[in-house]
Amino acid sequence: MEKFGVNLQRDPAAGPPEVWANRLLGVLRALQAHAGLERVVHWESREEAHEIPVELRAITDYLRSRPVSVDDAGVPQPEAGIVTSLFGVGRGGPDDDLCEVMLSTGERGPTRNWCIVSFRRPVSPMGMPVLFADCVASFSPVWAALESRANITERLDEEDETGAPRRPADEKLHWHTYYGPGLAAALGLDTLRGRDAVIVRPLHEGVEVVLGERWESNEALRSRQREVEPILFGERTAS
Repeated sequence: MEKFGVNLQRDPAAGPPEVWANRLLGVLRALQAHAGLERVVHWESREEAHEIPVELRAITDYLRSRPVSVDDAGVPQPEAGIVTSLFGVGRGGPDDDLCEVMLSTGERGPTRNWCIVSFRRPVSPMGMPVLFADCVASFSPVWAALESRANITERLDEEDETGAPRRPADEKLHWHTYYGPGLAAALGLDTLRGRDAVIVRPLHEGVEVVLGERWESNEALRSRQREVEPILFGERTAS
């Protein structure tokens, strides 16, 4: 059992709450279908929580209620959208703290918008690939990853220890990594075809790279990352 996460990123763009609500709804329904999500809650404070039905109107109303971003002077910037988070409760009851779902929207300069699902307890890897595929189809990202939290931490620790430059998110492969059509065309992913335990296949509007059809371990994933990433992105060494 591992702690996984789904990271979905879109290019910055404004849009009405209904558009973002529909994308978020698709992610929440995927969590219902494949991860045991039972209820969705927003905490206004440490003492006050509101349950939000997993339906389009309720999620749209929730997003409309969120305060918009402000600039350094505290002036509201409606085009910059919102940043918010919801908490998913699992089928084990009110204490089954399943996941946090974070969302950013709007025109945020060079910073991408994102929807990030962080599982707060270990979950079975069995349903994670189909959950990931459904989330990609709903959010239509330019880049996305099905991440192992332990793997992310290990990689950051390695970079700190070696002094090597940190790879940008787009230059890191995860268990499953999705590239939208623009990124996929620029990478030359065909160079990975035919390698042991590396799968390159169509997903949604782009391409998915999978490092191992079935989850094995963080050690196996890290070994494949070390083998494959330099082929796509080049070596990164300490200066």
